[in-house]
Amino acid sequence: MARSSNLSAVEAQVPQALVVIALASCGVALVFATDAIPDMSQRLSVALLAALCYCAAAVCWMARSAPRVGPWLSIVSLQIVMFLGDRLLAVEGLLALLALPPLVAAAVLSLEEAALVSIAETLLLWLYTASSPGQVRTHPLVVVVAIWGSFAVLWGVHRSLQRTAAWAWAHTRRAQELLEQARDRKAELQQALDDLAHANRQLALANERTAALRLIAEQAQQAKVAFVSRVSHEFRTPLNMIIGLVGLMVRRPYMYGREFPPDLWQDLQVVQRNCEHLASMVNDVLDLTRLDAGQIALRRESVRVTDIVHSALEIVGPLLERKGLGLTVDVPADLPPIVCDPTRIRQVVLNVLSNAARFTERGGITVGAEVRGDSMLLRITDTGPGIAAEDLSAAFEPFWQTGSGSQSAGGTGLGLSISKQFVELHGGRIWLESQVGVGTTCYVELPLSPSNQGGSMPWRWNREDWEWRERDFIGARAAATPHLTKPRVVVCDETGGLGSQLERHADLAELVSVASLEEAALLLADTPAHALLLNASSVDRAWGELEAVRGQISDVALCGCVVSPSEARAVGLGAQGHLVKPVGEADLLQAVQSTGRCVRRILLVDDEIEFLTLLRRMLKMALPEVEVFTATSGAQALEKAARLLPDLVFLDITMPDMSGWQVLEQLRRERTAEELAIYILSAQDPGQQALASPFLILSTSDGMPVRRLLCCALQFSAMLLGPGR
Repeated sequence: MARSSNLSAVEAQVPQALVVIALASCGVALVFATDAIPDMSQRLSVALLAALCYCAAAVCWMARSAPRVGPWLSIVSLQIVMFLGDRLLAVEGLLALLALPPLVAAAVLSLEEAALVSIAETLLLWLYTASSPGQVRTHPLVVVVAIWGSFAVLWGVHRSLQRTAAWAWAHTRRAQELLEQARDRKAELQQALDDLAHANRQLALANERTAALRLIAEQAQQAKVAFVSRVSHEFRTPLNMIIGLVGLMVRRPYMYGREFPPDLWQDLQVVQRNCEHLASMVNDVLDLTRLDAGQIALRRESVRVTDIVHSALEIVGPLLERKGLGLTVDVPADLPPIVCDPTRIRQVVLNVLSNAARFTERGGITVGAEVRGDSMLLRITDTGPGIAAEDLSAAFEPFWQTGSGSQSAGGTGLGLSISKQFVELHGGRIWLESQVGVGTTCYVELPLSPSNQGGSMPWRWNREDWEWRERDFIGARAAATPHLTKPRVVVCDETGGLGSQLERHADLAELVSVASLEEAALLLADTPAHALLLNASSVDRAWGELEAVRGQISDVALCGCVVSPSEARAVGLGAQGHLVKPVGEADLLQAVQSTGRCVRRILLVDDEIEFLTLLRRMLKMALPEVEVFTATSGAQALEKAARLLPDLVFLDITMPDMSGWQVLEQLRRERTAEELAIYILSAQDPGQQALASPFLILSTSDGMPVRRLLCCALQFSAMLLGPGR
C-alpha cells in the first residue's frame, strides 16, 4: 500500500513540474516582450504579469511535495495567470487557454476533479464576463467550448484507457493466477516424479524379492516332488511284497501245503484289494504332484478315438459285467484321428468310466463321440445317483467325493482332478452336467491337432486385427503382445527325448518340429525363425551336424544339445528294458518272453531279501523248469554272473556297495546282449524323471566375434546363476 502511494506521488509531481516550467517560461517571455512595448503603462502591466508568473511558479515549486495541495495550487495559479493576462495584456483569444487547467487536473488528480475544475472555470468566466462587460476580448462561448471540448476529449481518452487498463489488469491477474497454478503444478509434478522414483526403487526391490521368493517356491516345489517320489519308493517296495505274496496266497494256496479256511481266504482277498487300492492311490498322488510341478510332458501322436475308447472299455468291462450294467458305445468308426498323448487320454477316459461304473448300481453307461468344429467331443453318460448342482464346481478338486455312495464305491477322489489337468495340457476342457436321481454326463473336448504348431509361410504372422485403435490400444497391446512377440524355434529331435518335453513350454516359444536338418534348412529358407535347436545322441554328433549345415542356414542361431529319454539310459547302457515296481508275475513273464531265447537260468539282484524271495517264488511258480538264483549286492551279482552264466538278469539300481548302473556296465564288458539279457528294476518311473542336457553348443553362419562371444558368456552366466534360473 505504501509503495502504491509513493508511486502516485511521483506520478503527480511530473505534471506539476511541467506547470512550473510553463509558468517560468511565460515569465521569461513576458520580460523580453517589455522591451518591444513603447507604452510605459503597458510595459508595467507586462512586467507585473511576468512577476506574477514567477511568483506562481515559485509557489507551485514549493508545494510540489504536498500530494493534494500542490496540484490544486498549480491549477489555481494557471487560472489566475490566464484571467490577469487577459485583463493586463488585452490579447485576443488568451482566455481559450483556460482549457489547460482541466487537462492538468485530469493528469494530476482525477477525471471527476477535472470536471469540477471545468465547472469552476465556467462559473468564473461567467462572473468575469458579467463584471467587465465589453472588455472581454475572447468570446465567452469560444472559451466554454474550449474548456468542455478539452474535457470531452479527456473523458473519451480516459474511458478508452480505463477499458484498456481494466483489460490489461484482468489479464495480468489471470496471468498471475496461471503462473501460481503453474508453480503449484510444477511442485506437484516434482513431487510426483519423486514419488515415481521412489516407487521405481520399491518396485525394483519387490522384483528382486519376488525373484528370490519364486526361487524359494520352486525349490520347495522340487523338494515336495522329491519327497513324494522318495515316499512312493518306500511305499512301492513293501506294497510290491504284500501284493505279490497275497496274490500268490489267493491264486495258489496249494503251494503252502494245505488249503486255507474260507474266512482266511476272504480276508486275504480283502487285503489284496486294499493293497491294490493303496498302490493305485500312490500312483495317483505321484501323477498329481508331477502335474502341479509341471514335470509331465505329453508324447503326442496321431491316434483314433475308437482305439482309445475300446482300450479303456476292456479294463472297465469286467466291472460292468459283474454289476450287471448295460453299455452303449456310439463312437463312429469314420471319426478323424486326433493328435494327442494316447496314454494320458486313455487314462482320462478310464478315470471317467471307472467313476461311472463304481457309482452306478442300475441302468448302464453310454459312451459317444463326435466332431465339433476343430475339436473332438467325448461324452460319457451314466444312470448313477447324480451330483447336486452346488457340488459340481468342487467335483474336480483333489480328494473330493460325492456324498452319495462314496463309502461303498471306493476310489481316491483324484481321478477327475488328474483328468482335468491332462485335458488342459492338451488345450482342451472337461466339464460335468448332472441331475440328482437321473445321472451324470461328463464331456471331454480335445483339439484335433495341437495349436502351437506354426504355419510354414510368413503370412501366418499377419493378424486380422492389425488396425490401429487409439482408445483400445492399452488392452489390445496386452492381448496381442504374447502372440506377436513369441519367438519361433525349429526343433530337430533325432533321439526323440526332447520334443515332447518342450511342448509343455510352448508358452515361451512357438515350436516347429522337423524330422531332419535338411528339412530344417528348406523350412528356414522360406520361413523366418529365431533359432534352430538340434538334439543329438552325442556332443560329437551334434557338433558335426551343425558344422555341416552351418553354411546352408543364415541369420539363425544354431543350438545343439544332448538330451536322451530317461528310460533310454538303461537301453543305451545295454539293458533289455526297465521294469517299475511293483512288479507282478505277468511283468516277469513278459520280460522272459521278450528275450527271444530259451531262458534256463535267471539271476535276481536286489538288496531287499524279502523282495528277492517274492520274485523267486513268482518265477518258480510260473516257470518251474527255470533255475533262479539271487544276489543281494553288486559284488555278489558280478561273482555269480561270472560263475553261473545266467541267461537273464533282473538288476536293482539302488544297492549298498555299488549302483545297478555300475553292475550293468561291468556285465556288458564281460558278455554281449546276445549272450545275456538284463532288465533294470526300480521304484522310480524313468519316464517321469526330469531331462537335462550336459552340453549346449551355440553357433551362427558367420561365426561369433569376440565381443559377441563375451556378451553371450555374460548372458548365459546371468541365466544359469541368477535368481531367475
